[in-house]
Amino acid sequence: MDTQNEVLAIANIVNKEFAECPHVSDEDKTRLLGVMKLARSDSTRKSYTENLNKFERDNAIPAHPVTIALWIVNQMDTRLATENRPYKRATIQAWLTAIRLAHLARGYVDPTASPVVTDTVEGLMRKYGTPQNRAKTLTLKEIFQMVNRCESDNKTKDLRDKVLIVLGFIGGFRISELLNLKVANIIPSQYEKFKGYEIVMGKTKTDQRGDKGFKKLIPYGKKISPAALLEEWLEKIGNEGYLIRGVEKNGNIDTKHIEYDAALAVLRYRAQQAKIENWHKVTTHSLRRSFVTQAYKKGHTNQQIAKQTNQAVSTVNRYIEDFDVYENNPALKMW
Repeated sequence: MDTQNEVLAIANIVNKEFAECPHVSDEDKTRLLGVMKLARSDSTRKSYTENLNKFERDNAIPAHPVTIALWIVNQMDTRLATENRPYKRATIQAWLTAIRLAHLARGYVDPTASPVVTDTVEGLMRKYGTPQNRAKTLTLKEIFQMVNRCESDNKTKDLRDKVLIVLGFIGGFRISELLNLKVANIIPSQYEKFKGYEIVMGKTKTDQRGDKGFKKLIPYGKKISPAALLEEWLEKIGNEGYLIRGVEKNGNIDTKHIEYDAALAVLRYRAQQAKIENWHKVTTHSLRRSFVTQAYKKGHTNQQIAKQTNQAVSTVNRYIEDFDVYENNPALKMW
């Protein structure tokens, strides 16, 4: 469902709901349409569109629960036959969310809630379910090694890569937050007990409206100084636009932020240069996951960590589970 069709679908809802309110003007309906479109971010809207388009290539809306269930089974069979690996639960749930919203937007009952669909998904997960592939957790030593390997003839790109690694780690950023971060959101801290920078987060995954005023702190340091690296980079890019930008071979800095694939390539390249074990398992989530783990190892509480990462404490618990299995397991101290 493209943007135009989505607008029409929303319009159908407005017309249906306001059918009993004849006094509502066309102007008010138009205003309401505009506000309703803001309910989801552009990236979320894009994801829904892509997943729905995938379904609608083979099916039509409205779709019967049996049709949806069979489609999911066929998708799984095709994936196994061509790539020898199953779809993960999160992928299937993303399909179902798009299908559900498409039905509701067009005035139909949600067919994905049917036991035919839910039991099909559960059956596939029991048969093909695999443990979630977790991003590699980096040690502080490995972070230092990656930063120190940012040395080449392109000094501007080296500096950009250092900023990507160090800020991504110390800020506990989601990669989407870091890549979309703008210079205007970075301010020197006025708090007398903290020397460094504050990054005022706008809209985030857990704050879609951007009204919570969440901040991340970027301190100075001894072995590596995040704030000093940030200052050096800001001197090069100025006081406007995106922070993490593309850098050409000649050192010229682009105005656009780098994309996810480019960020992943940088992290894996620097990890490989630093001869990090299993460098190919480093992902854009590794920096955030590593910050949580290293902060926990240094004695910080889950609540304190969550303040910097802007995530639920329950999510922090999941991040440190692997560490706790080996470091704080009571079985290791039983005898």
